[in-house]
Amino acid sequence: MVVKLLSNLGKKGVKNAISYCIRNSENSFAINENGELVTTKEILQEWGKNFSDNENSKEAWHLCFSIKERATQQNLEKLQASVSEVMQQNFFGYKYAMILHTHQNNPHIHIIVNKRNFLTNKKIHFKNKGDIKEFFSDIRDDFAYSLRARGLNYENKSALEKNLEASFQRKKERMDTLQTDFREFFKSYYDEYDFKTKNYKDIENKREKITNLIKENENLYKQKSNLIDLLVQYTEQKNKKKFQTLQELKKINQSLKEQKFTIARELKELNLLEKQQLNFKNMQIKVLYGTTHNVFIQKDFIKNYEKLYPNHKGASKTQIKEYFLVKSAIKKQTKEIETNYRKVIKENDLDFLKTYNPAISLGSCLLIFIFNILRKG
Repeated sequence: MVVKLLSNLGKKGVKNAISYCIRNSENSFAINENGELVTTKEILQEWGKNFSDNENSKEAWHLCFSIKERATQQNLEKLQASVSEVMQQNFFGYKYAMILHTHQNNPHIHIIVNKRNFLTNKKIHFKNKGDIKEFFSDIRDDFAYSLRARGLNYENKSALEKNLEASFQRKKERMDTLQTDFREFFKSYYDEYDFKTKNYKDIENKREKITNLIKENENLYKQKSNLIDLLVQYTEQKNKKKFQTLQELKKINQSLKEQKFTIARELKELNLLEKQQLNFKNMQIKVLYGTTHNVFIQKDFIKNYEKLYPNHKGASKTQIKEYFLVKSAIKKQTKEIETNYRKVIKENDLDFLKTYNPAISLGSCLLIFIFNILRKG
C-alpha cells in the first residue's frame, strides 16, 4: 500500500497531469468529487475560474494511491471505494479528479486535487514539513483502515511507531476543525437564509408559473388555429376583415415567440433551483459522512492501543483511563450518528434520490456500510 504526493502543480501542470492520467487510463474521462464523469476540458473550465494568474502559484496536488493486488474487478472496486472514502474524510470541500490506472504491475489511482477549498475559499497550507508528513501519515492510516474494512489486509507500518496519545490527539483536533468548518458553512450559507424552506417554496412557485405559462401557450395556439381558419375563409370571400385577421395573427405569433423564450428561461431557473436543492441534500449527507470519521479515529486508537499494550500490560494509569474513555465515547457517538443518519434519510427521501442522482445514492450506500462496521465493532 502506497500513498504519495507526486507533485505540487501550477496552472499548466494541472492541465498536463490530468491529460496524461486520462490518456493512460482505459477511459477518456475522470471521476470528480461528486462521482460524476468529467473530461479534461470540463475540469479546467471549472477549476480555472479560481486559479491565480501568478505563474509561480501552486494550484493543485498530484497524489497517487496504490495497492499490491491483482487488477481484478473486485479489487479495483475496493480500491476506488477506499480512495473515495479517504478523500471524503481528508479533503472535504475540495474539488478533485480521480483516474484509475491498471496498465502497470500494481493497480493505482491518480488524484489531482484543487488546493482551494470551495467552502472556505482557503488554500491547503502547512506551517512546516513536519505537519505535511504527519498529515500524509494520517491519510495512510485512513487508507489502510478503508482497505481493511473491505477485506484487504493493509496497515500503515509507521503508525505504531508514533506516540499514541499525540497521534490520537492530532487526529481528533483535525476532525474537530473539520466539524467546525461544517457548522460554519451551514450557518453562513444555509441557515442564515433559511435555504431549505425558501428553496422548496421557490421551486413550488416556479413550477406553478411554468404550468400556467404552458396553459397560456396552448390557448394561444388554439387562437392561432382559429385565426388561420378565418383568414382562409375571408381570403376566399375577398372579405376586408382578412387584413385585421392578419394583424391579430401577427400579434399572436409575436406573443408565442416571446412566450417560448419566457418558458425556456423559467425552465432553466427551475433546473438551477432543483440542482441547488440536490446539492444541499448531497452536502447534508457529506457532512454526516464526514462526522463518522471521528469514530473511525477512535476505533483505530483502540486497535493500536491493544497492539502496544495487550491486556494493558506496560500502559500507564493515564493511558488506561484514556482507553476506557475512548471506548465509552465510541458507543455514545455511534448512537448519535445513527440517530442523525436516520433523520437525514427520512428528511431527504433518499429512496427517491437514488433514481435521480447516482452520487447521492453512492453516499447513502457508504453510510449504510459505515453503520454496519460500527455495529460489528
